[in-house]
Amino acid sequence: MGQLDGKISPVTGGSTGIGLAVARRFAEEGATAYVTGRRKAELDAAVQTLGGRAIGIQSDVSQPAALEVVVADAGGAEPARLGEITEEQLSPGPTDPPASAARTAR
Repeated sequence: MGQLDGKISPVTGGSTGIGLAVARRFAEEGATAYVTGRRKAELDAAVQTLGGRAIGIQSDVSQPAALEVVVADAGGAEPARLGEITEEQLSPGPTDPPASAARTAR
């Protein structure tokens, strides 16, 4: 049993480098990693590497609106502005990938 079993971990910039290493560690500990990246090819490769414990979201999180979508989608919450999202909104988490962002396959 991992320390993060059943948890959801958004990882921005998770398609390469340090972000991918963080996503890999979270997945190894049992979390579902919602990985963001701008480049689809790299994002697809990262999701493939992470196996069934990752969901890719193609987005540019340097744009505030895109970051809000990522955070809300990772928790399966109703849309809310960043800073207004509560822990209750993020629990228990999604059972299916969110529909509001362009994603790669699991």
